[in-house]
Amino acid sequence: MMGNPTQLSGFFFDSHNKNRDKYSTVKVSGENSKRVSKEFIQDIDMYGLDSDVFRVRVVGEFPKAMPDSFIQCKLQEL
Repeated sequence: MMGNPTQLSGFFFDSHNKNRDKYSTVKVSGENSKRVSKEFIQDIDMYGLDSDVFRVRVVGEFPKAMPDSFIQCKLQEL
């Protein structure tokens, strides 16, 4: 298999997490690849180095959360 780690579920996600012992996995960062331009990395950099966009599209890490997930926040009293 080969792909970007865009989802927090599914066969690809499981192959790198709960079923990792069944696979030999390799992570390739775009920062170390000749196939990824420095301009692309700089464009994605605007989201922040710790953003899920940068993690998935450049670093090759799974996102911390899915974009449509519910984010809990504490309401402040006025």
